[in-house]
Amino acid sequence: VWDFNLSNSIEFLGPLFGESRDAAYRNAKAFVLPSFSEGQPLTVLEAWAHALPAVITSACNLPDGFAAGAAIRIEPTVQSIKAGLQELVQMDRQALELMGKAGRDLVERDYTWSRIASQMREVYRWILGAGAQPQCVING
Repeated sequence: VWDFNLSNSIEFLGPLFGESRDAAYRNAKAFVLPSFSEGQPLTVLEAWAHALPAVITSACNLPDGFAAGAAIRIEPTVQSIKAGLQELVQMDRQALELMGKAGRDLVERDYTWSRIASQMREVYRWILGAGAQPQCVING
């Protein structure tokens, strides 16, 4: 059993809104979401916007975060969460900062309102027959 002496460092806060939410992100050192299922978790994007390293599952549907080095991949099991947290706490400050910066850069590049609006414009043009299929549309 690992003892990281974290009993006074981890808090489960429940729902937060407005300034309370923003303060929680500002005061956090990392973000963990061991989810079984997500559409697109805004909490992860918010954490990345605050340059926080993240520990998330594939079910968060943000594979670009793993590719960018912005997140540690875990599965929603005790063993995997434990291993992901161990990896996180063993990282040095520089590695954590680089991971957080990768998340921040990813949000700034792909998840701003202007980027999403541009993608939606491309989708509507495609649907109306006025443009090619956008890269953001995935055929499955």
